[in-house]
Amino acid sequence: MVIVIHQTADTRNALLYNEQKVKEGVATFFHSANTLSLNPFLYDHNHRMKILLDIESRNSKVKNKCLHISFNPSNTDCKKMDEKTIRHEISKMMEQMGYGNQPYFVYKHKDLDRVHYHVVSTRIEKETGKKIKDNYEHQKMQRFIGELEQKYGLTQEASQLKQNDFTLNATCEDLRSRIEGIFRLLNSSSGIESVTMYHDILSAFNLETLRSGKGFIVAVTDNEGHIIRSPMRLSDIREKVKIPEDSRNPEKQMVKQVEEQINAGFKELFKKYRFCDLQTASIELKEKGLYLFWNSETSNYKVYNPKNKMVFSNSFLLDKQMIRLDYFNLTNQEFYAIIKDYNQVLAEKHRFVSEGLFDYEKFPANNLKNPEIALPLKALNLSGSQEYTRITCGMDDLSKSFTESAIKDYYRYSIRRIIETEQRINQYDFYREYNQNRKFSKNGLKNCESIKYNLVKVDDQFYLNNHPAGLQEVSLNMEQLKSHLEGKNIFTKPILEMMRLMPWCSNDYFPNNKKKNPKIKSRHSKRNRYG
Repeated sequence: MVIVIHQTADTRNALLYNEQKVKEGVATFFHSANTLSLNPFLYDHNHRMKILLDIESRNSKVKNKCLHISFNPSNTDCKKMDEKTIRHEISKMMEQMGYGNQPYFVYKHKDLDRVHYHVVSTRIEKETGKKIKDNYEHQKMQRFIGELEQKYGLTQEASQLKQNDFTLNATCEDLRSRIEGIFRLLNSSSGIESVTMYHDILSAFNLETLRSGKGFIVAVTDNEGHIIRSPMRLSDIREKVKIPEDSRNPEKQMVKQVEEQINAGFKELFKKYRFCDLQTASIELKEKGLYLFWNSETSNYKVYNPKNKMVFSNSFLLDKQMIRLDYFNLTNQEFYAIIKDYNQVLAEKHRFVSEGLFDYEKFPANNLKNPEIALPLKALNLSGSQEYTRITCGMDDLSKSFTESAIKDYYRYSIRRIIETEQRINQYDFYREYNQNRKFSKNGLKNCESIKYNLVKVDDQFYLNNHPAGLQEVSLNMEQLKSHLEGKNIFTKPILEMMRLMPWCSNDYFPNNKKKNPKIKSRHSKRNRYG
């Protein structure tokens, strides 16, 4: 049995919360007491609200006037206590807590996997208008729970939290048991060096401790730090904060295992996102069992791993991964949609996509094959892409600037990749032609062929001296090169689309080589193979 006294200051909010649950069909009216009307649930919610607010209006000095209690029997408890018994025990609980003569309303909730009950009343005494004393309120409640468990043979069910049970939200059941399970987990973990770090890790579990009066409360928050459930007193959590005295470092094998998990987690993250903010990264990693938290003492990020019960603090590894994070989100799917759409825009305006990227009059196509020369792009007119406009419509100017810069970098990378592969294809064709001629020449290569291939002998090894890529070894493993060229997934789909529209094979750009260089025709046939 779990009974929680919620720290709700406003009676109106507590009552409307339960009334809304009734409207949604996930709660029903269950019980009421000490009201003038025999059945106050026959009227609308304003009637019930007026009963409590009229009493509270007699005392304006008290800030926290609301009494809000949740009565949470487990599924096993419900088999031992029927509804009549539960009504009786709730009435007895109110009397023992000092609210036996107060008007109160009980709602039966069914929005979780188990049935539970909410009691709403006021702390202002209806006859005198004074605040009912709440000294030792929690001790009284614990005493009542103990008597109830002994009377009906109820037991405290141990919370066996699974990996996904660590995620707290607005509707999760057995909240106190879950919080105690998280405290118990941290108390048995290694690498937690201080109370401050302990609470930093709690924030990664969406738990926050706040001062309230003379004590502290524990609040469940969403990913933006907003409180989404009624807080619980820290004193009600039976598992207390305990920093392990054993400060031995975890085993190297365990550290290596966590490091591999972190690398794999970030790798999956960046496969999905081209740009990713920290909040999204934390959520994605949490789904993989990695809790990223900010250590306020050392001012850097660390990772808590519940499976291995350890804090991972390799700042070099984490900084290397975190540097790729930005303050906005753009998935790779969205990014490639922009690339594909802009390729079509360029293809409609130019014979080749590359003509919309490079100025060939100032920068001839042959110069692009020099790996030492940077690839200058024209200014991109991305406003002509509907996908770019759609995807970036909600972005600020800085985010758009980052996106445009990433697109330019991607085009440079893609063109360079195409050029390098084009050179491999030419190399393969050149070697194949040379080997075929050598194979069918019984008396060796003819003079014209020797001049064409220009063999050079160095240390009993033959080289081709006039190959487009420079001095090349003749005994290159042909099968290995062929396998590499014909292997799957050489290019991504966006690069393949660009590759089909590149001008490398066009005689317009090689007018002087049309008759002299026989590899042009071979390059045409090879290009057809790859797109």
